[in-house]
Amino acid sequence: MVSQARDAADYSGVVCVGIDDTAKRRNQSYIGIMADLDGQRAVAVTQGRDKGALGRLCDELKEHAGDRTKVLEVTRDMA
Repeated sequence: MVSQARDAADYSGVVCVGIDDTAKRRNQSYIGIMADLDGQRAVAVTQGRDKGALGRLCDELKEHAGDRTKVLEVTRDMA
């Protein structure tokens, strides 16, 4: 059921995102998260916080009709 809802997700209206990463477990592997701040929903999740993480998050946004060039505001935790 979750996968069906995820497959049907439409992020074409996403223009304001928040991006952060967090450890799945203390001192363990990380996941990166992109959230639609207006729609209050997770848009994309990816393994790691390496240089390619942002690109993978944008790729996932694109897979659901989102367009990174239409994103007007980005909030990012730089810690």
